[in-house]
Amino acid sequence: MSKRQRSVVLTERGLERLEEAIRAVEVERGGRFTHEQLERRVQERSDFRDSLTSKTISKIRRQIPVQVGSIQVLFQTFDLELKTTDYGLPEASAQVETQPTQPDKRSTPKIDWGEKPDTAIFFGRAEDLATLNQWVMAEQCRVVTLLGIGGIGKTSLAAKLADQIYDQFDYVIWRSLREAPPLDEILVRLIQFLSDQQETEINLPSRLGERIIRLLHYLREHRCLLVLDNLESILQAELAGQFREGYEGYGELIHRIGEAEHQSCLLLTSRECPRNLALMAGEQLPVRLWSIGGIDSKSGQEILKAKGLDLDEATSQGQELIRRYSGNPQALHLVATAIQREFLGDVDNFLEEEGTAVEDVQSLLEQHLSRLAILERSILFWLAINREPVGLDDLMEDLLPPVTKQEMRRALRGLTDRYLIERVGKQFTLQNVIMEFVTDRFIEQISQELETQQFDIFHTHALNKATSKNYIRQSQTRLIVEPISNSWKKKKLPEENILNTLKSQTKYSESYSIGNFISILIHLGLPLNQHEFSNTVIRQRCFKGEISATSTFLTVNL
Repeated sequence: MSKRQRSVVLTERGLERLEEAIRAVEVERGGRFTHEQLERRVQERSDFRDSLTSKTISKIRRQIPVQVGSIQVLFQTFDLELKTTDYGLPEASAQVETQPTQPDKRSTPKIDWGEKPDTAIFFGRAEDLATLNQWVMAEQCRVVTLLGIGGIGKTSLAAKLADQIYDQFDYVIWRSLREAPPLDEILVRLIQFLSDQQETEINLPSRLGERIIRLLHYLREHRCLLVLDNLESILQAELAGQFREGYEGYGELIHRIGEAEHQSCLLLTSRECPRNLALMAGEQLPVRLWSIGGIDSKSGQEILKAKGLDLDEATSQGQELIRRYSGNPQALHLVATAIQREFLGDVDNFLEEEGTAVEDVQSLLEQHLSRLAILERSILFWLAINREPVGLDDLMEDLLPPVTKQEMRRALRGLTDRYLIERVGKQFTLQNVIMEFVTDRFIEQISQELETQQFDIFHTHALNKATSKNYIRQSQTRLIVEPISNSWKKKKLPEENILNTLKSQTKYSESYSIGNFISILIHLGLPLNQHEFSNTVIRQRCFKGEISATSTFLTVNL
């Protein structure tokens, strides 16, 4: 008898018995088995000389033909007696895998690309693609999520991956969540497509849980690739990782797909990670998270050249653009277009201008800033003021009004989940492009508050810090104090009126506002002795080399 004839598959009853036994042990041990862990469990059982690879275990649970002895070993590992009703011959159409290291070539897959973008022009990301391909195809992860800041290339990477692997699936479907479609609508479309239009909204169960069960049936029945792009569109603005009201069902859908045994993959892209998804993910688990960083210099140069910029390989123009925009592909596309239109292709002229200087890039980042809670925005402003990595305790000392360490950690976690801040050891900082953008927004808001005398962050944030290193204080003066002072001078703001307003407001007993006011006057070369500063607190203001000995009337509390 040939090997093909000896191969059998689990029946539905046999699969049910096996899964129940596995779940019972998982409950006892307090965690789910990966197929690799199941392989080790088999090897640890001294009763058996045979062992099973994780690949064979995956085949058994997916009802792919294997030798009956392999099924018997797995059953005995969980103290189950293999009965004749637990297995049977595969259908005539079933094919035995002949190359275990490579997935089978499927027949022509049924595809609905939806809003999937074109990837004809795609640069770099070879390592990202290799890892994701390994996760989806070789390790058969059930949920893979691509995470990163807006414009970093999550959608393009997902599309390129799909282009490379789609022919290994029976069904492929791509859906964008940008317009926040209701979950019922998405489920109906998925089930209709995977059932070859045999199931419609009319005959589907009305309850969410039952519809998810129907979807899982098809994910087990067929090898399916489902892509849900722009998951952040259904997440709350000010609570990172929480689903919007009315969209909580998406969390249940993702959880069930990640938890249930099936042969399909859900690929997600998002600017932030849902909390329930983060709890399920792990390096050895069937749910994985992949954070996407900026592209490398070579790929960045290719993007700029594709946009028509004439870059000399011997100069550092391209490298400086890539550094300034933190390797963000969309930002590089936008900035290259701006250089062509507004600077006639002259990269040097563009680089001479301070700040982000590109309206479209600012619009991209504004989408992130508009979603933040007050404390999260405050932290971003302080990171822009500090201009170098800073630890949690130092940030807490800066903040007004004071917050608890728990509140601080929660806000930092929210910013980290949104990929707006970076960790450097135990410290936090901003990417270059975000640093410039947040600095610009800080300057704009301070200038507006001085003009309207409706003060908020002028009270709660310092324009420069006495405790900063000398070169950092110089940067704070050049990049923050100077543009604010220039705006003050241009608008000819009334010094005395502003000072009286600041002194009359006692919102915070140790406000930064008087020190900020003095910083502006000193930078403009305006005399201080025309103003009364007695009985005021001057916080985080360094006077070294700036105030003469005759200015002793100042009550300085640093």
